[in-house]
Amino acid sequence: ATSTNVREWTPIGNSANRYTGTFDGNDKMVRGLFFNDENASYIGFFGYVDAGGVVKNVGVLNSYIKGATNVGGVVGYNKGTVSGCYNRGDVSGTEYVGGVIGDNGGSVSDGYNTGDVSGTKYVGGVAGFNGESVVIENFYNTGAVTGIGDAVGGIVGNNRGTVQNCRNTAVISGGGYVGGVV
Repeated sequence: ATSTNVREWTPIGNSANRYTGTFDGNDKMVRGLFFNDENASYIGFFGYVDAGGVVKNVGVLNSYIKGATNVGGVVGYNKGTVSGCYNRGDVSGTEYVGGVIGDNGGSVSDGYNTGDVSGTKYVGGVAGFNGESVVIENFYNTGAVTGIGDAVGGIVGNNRGTVQNCRNTAVISGGGYVGGVV
């Protein structure tokens, strides 16, 4: 992305002011988001979606999102519901970095990632981390996923929940605990 086709972005919701509403993108796309602060956390189109919050039917395209932790193309940290969402931009950070969601503690279904994702550890094409008793389902990844450290996967970097009906066709590389899916 060049400076002529991107817009500096402030994520919707953060750890102090969590998003709890319902956002229905009506199958539209958001293009050209730009965020570059390697010390910032809860970064994405949405930074922090709390329990009860819903983000659905939206794609993020031609974007550049770089932060520290909890970094995702669509949602940095999710405790709510994310469905029908996808990312086609570059995402990078340190820990808990995912093409769609950085750190997932909620329900995630029906989407994809084609953007390149990079980080140190807990890096995934869809989510960097998937928590206990939560599900990521019906996703695919075709974007390259690169981690310097451990826990790097084509769909999820570190999984403690359930991953079902997901596939990865991209090259995945990392320091250790590297998998095509998880």
